[in-house]
Amino acid sequence: MTFDKSLTVMAVALCVFLILMPGKDHRGALLTFIAGSALGYFLELWGTTRQCWVYYPLETPPLFAVFVHGMAAAAFWRVYRLYEVMVAPHVPAWLSGGRSGQAADTL
Repeated sequence: MTFDKSLTVMAVALCVFLILMPGKDHRGALLTFIAGSALGYFLELWGTTRQCWVYYPLETPPLFAVFVHGMAAAAFWRVYRLYEVMVAPHVPAWLSGGRSGQAADTL
């Protein structure tokens, strides 16, 4: 396990921050993290058992790599939600396919 490494601690802190980030949809963030981690598990299992890639702990799959997929899914989801609130309302209707001004109500 790599829980004694500083980057692992920072990655876990980032996951917690992304899930608990201000907004009303904590359930959506958690479900996105869980779904990303579940899909990451199968991707990493496939890649490591077929020797497509190998990690230094030689686990198949290593736990940190599984949760990185969940963190990335939550991060992309949060950035998209931020885009919906801050950028999408200011995009001209002709550029957005007529969806200008339809921002999400929460982050």
